[in-house]
Amino acid sequence: MPVYKARVSRKIFVSQETGFGVFLARLEGARESRVIVGNLHALSVGDLLEIEGEESEHPRFGRQIKVSRFEFVKPQDAEGIVRYLASGRFKGIGRKTAQRIADHFGPATFEVLENQPERLREVPGLKKTAVAAIQESVRGSRVLRDLTVRLTPFGVGQETVYRIHREFGDLALAMVEGDPYQLIERIRGVGFKVADAIARAVGVARTDPQRLRAGILFNLQQAEFQRGDLFVPRDELLQKCAWLLDVDDADVFAVLQRLLERGELRLVELPEPCILTPQNELIETAAAQRLRRLARDGGAVDEPAIDFASVFATLALELTEEQKQAVLAAVRNRLTVITGGPGTGKTTIIRAIIEVLRANRRPVLVAAPTGRAAKRIEESAFCPASTIHRLLKFNPESGRFVHDARNPLPAGTVIVDEFSMVDSFVLFSLLQALSDDTQLIIIGDKDQLP
Repeated sequence: MPVYKARVSRKIFVSQETGFGVFLARLEGARESRVIVGNLHALSVGDLLEIEGEESEHPRFGRQIKVSRFEFVKPQDAEGIVRYLASGRFKGIGRKTAQRIADHFGPATFEVLENQPERLREVPGLKKTAVAAIQESVRGSRVLRDLTVRLTPFGVGQETVYRIHREFGDLALAMVEGDPYQLIERIRGVGFKVADAIARAVGVARTDPQRLRAGILFNLQQAEFQRGDLFVPRDELLQKCAWLLDVDDADVFAVLQRLLERGELRLVELPEPCILTPQNELIETAAAQRLRRLARDGGAVDEPAIDFASVFATLALELTEEQKQAVLAAVRNRLTVITGGPGTGKTTIIRAIIEVLRANRRPVLVAAPTGRAAKRIEESAFCPASTIHRLLKFNPESGRFVHDARNPLPAGTVIVDEFSMVDSFVLFSLLQALSDDTQLIIIGDKDQLP
């Protein structure tokens, strides 16, 4: 890739979440400033850099250089050293303090900062608090650099390195080398294969319990997210883990037993011994209990006044006898499941149910698993619809839904279409958000997904 020398002239944007930055820089030998983008969180205005990257044309922001690698070019002249120190990179160093440090150490300033920061106490007039703040900044910068050098060969991107440093701070390198598998649970973007490559490189034994634990959890996760399985038969799990980790079944079995004893995993007889996470066991059990309670209390709904002739007139269509029975079941019971293949009239049934509920002044909410499915209901049933996540008001910061058992949905009836696409967690969350007197009408195709 092309290599440029550039001086940063303005900060446009830096994400504290990912470390992605956008800066304006003046390239050596170029008349115009250029936009540079990449994992540039460490930059400050005035920095002199050697950058490596490709030019590209952004459809909205125009020409820019995507930086794949950069190095600081440390200034050698007195004014450059002062400007670098006072750039905001080091806490506690303003223009006057920077001048004092540069005057005292001269060309050896950077050597002192990097390798002997305790010597800053020699600078006349420099307060202890300022020395401590500078030392902390230098230490953090060094840890981030060492972390980058350590992890980049294993395919860990700069954005992920930044997240690791932000999570663990000065202890990042020690934590990574001590137990790299914790990165899987703590850092978004690190999976088992990356963590395992790091672990093997830092000398973690093939049969280390932490490695075997990570392999077991990884296989359970793969079963859930790739195949939709909430549990895995124990013997199958042992076989897969032994193959993945290149160890004996007995080694995996010993660690699995410890995980079961500590409650990190659960064993159920279905009828063969099967392994699942406590969360999935809770979700499935609680959802089943809630559905059973709704079905058992089905007769508690007030009998609605149904005038099908009025419904037909409003909808300008006829209902078959089977469709009428579906509508009757839906408006009379607390829990109803309506299933049918393509072209069997499910949309017509939804329209009729909504019309009957409206005529009886019952508030109704309509949802689907995806935005596309919700839009299709809106267009065909002439009723506002949303995704289930939007219905429950998902909060990305907390990772929780606003509507739950303590704050149920304000609706007498909830209709959910395309239900075969709803996963266990969303089903559990939806059921938790229903009050005891809410009707739930589930519509879908039993043959669409297993």
